[in-house]
Amino acid sequence: MKILFSTVMLFFGLTKQAQNLNIIPQPNSVEFKKGSLNLSENFSISTKGIEKDVSAFLIGQIHGNKTSISNKKGQLKLELIAKGEEEAYQLNINKRGITIRSASKKGLLNGIASLNQILFQSKKENGYTIPYVKIYDYPAYSYRGFMLDASRHIQSVEKVKKILDFMVSIKLNVFHWHLTDNEGWRIESKKFPRLNYPGSYMKLVGAFGKANDELNGYYTVVQIQEILKYAAERHIEVIPEIDIPGHNWAALTAYPEYRCPNHPGSNAFCGAREEGIVFVKEIFEEVISIFKSKYIHIGGDERKKGIWQTCPLDQAKMKKLGLESEDDLQNHYLNEITQYIHGKGVTTIAWAENLEEGIPNGQITQSWHEGEGVEALKKGHKIIVSDHAKCYLDYPENEEEKETKPGWMPILTVEKLYNFDFNYPGLTKEQESLIMGGECPLWTEQILEKDIYPQINQRIEAHAERSWSTVENKDLKRFRIAYQELKRYFESIIE
Repeated sequence: MKILFSTVMLFFGLTKQAQNLNIIPQPNSVEFKKGSLNLSENFSISTKGIEKDVSAFLIGQIHGNKTSISNKKGQLKLELIAKGEEEAYQLNINKRGITIRSASKKGLLNGIASLNQILFQSKKENGYTIPYVKIYDYPAYSYRGFMLDASRHIQSVEKVKKILDFMVSIKLNVFHWHLTDNEGWRIESKKFPRLNYPGSYMKLVGAFGKANDELNGYYTVVQIQEILKYAAERHIEVIPEIDIPGHNWAALTAYPEYRCPNHPGSNAFCGAREEGIVFVKEIFEEVISIFKSKYIHIGGDERKKGIWQTCPLDQAKMKKLGLESEDDLQNHYLNEITQYIHGKGVTTIAWAENLEEGIPNGQITQSWHEGEGVEALKKGHKIIVSDHAKCYLDYPENEEEKETKPGWMPILTVEKLYNFDFNYPGLTKEQESLIMGGECPLWTEQILEKDIYPQINQRIEAHAERSWSTVENKDLKRFRIAYQELKRYFESIIE
């Protein structure tokens, strides 16, 4: 049962330290009490109702040095309770110690994320001095995502793990992994090896050795499974994206026979070649077998117009089906692929580019142009909000950074991002219920692994807060202060 609390700040004899205690994202109910708790560096931890291996994992996530014990006398107690919202947690610090309670392991991990930020700020020479505080917290949205583009520049397994750890620290819970595009195919394919040679080595076509930079290479199945296990332990949903029908120069360099016959330079699969449609279905079957995820993103955006309109195979198919335009054909194409994937028990997500032509039943729409989200909601579709001018983290943050970016990119300030409300004005309650949450993408045409956090810092934390905290608890000035206090902590996790 979900219990809503308003934020309460009761400053009874607060110390200066208590007044400066910051947590990102801002919890939804915070009550300070008079007094503070002193802990040594090696404080003890006990768990209740939690399996041994999970206890060991959760304890390993706690900031600083500590000693684990199994009785009820730990200075920090982790407890699973019988009822409660899945991601909610209670964090109580008083003279008896620290207690984190939740109805789920996911909720306990959220509580630990808040505690870690408290411990970082409360560190003294030989331990911690922590103000007494009582927190009850829960997310405003169930979907709180970050998208990483691995096609333009591929990141190491170690870096991906650091990103996942960082996501846990700010309570983001969906990792959208953009793995294929014109610049490279980043998933090992056992069935179609040319997707990897040359498809994963577009900058070294014909040179089949190991890549020495971030422009080439792919993740092996073993590496992907390692990352999936790492994410699952941290209760992060991984959603792979295989973009179709466009954005496929890498795949079609490897398998050019699936292009339109009169367009050898096309980066889109032909909409009419049946053998090409079978090929795409088999790709998704292989991806499903590797990821075993609830969701797969199928892209569906930015297919170059005019190619299908002049392809004799596509024109013949359009005439046979009674379709008027190449957009109608794309809708038919994506519907066929979507129905195949849904038949495997996996839900598809697609960029909102086929709204006018119709979205397949059960497909989730990800908006990236202004107005798309509202249009999808009015048609009764679930949405993920990623409006580019308010969410794209590769965009410059200020005028100085804009000088190094493409001229078409707008400036996305922390303020603009933080104040963007996913609940568009004028929606009905039913339409509001279809908003799953929001996601900030990071496209990496210009961004190397070392540039990731410098590019997204403060804005990704702002996104985490707008996704987690209720509207009443959002305060940009307070957020900026909290970020400055916690910046070194976040850097220590992701860099």
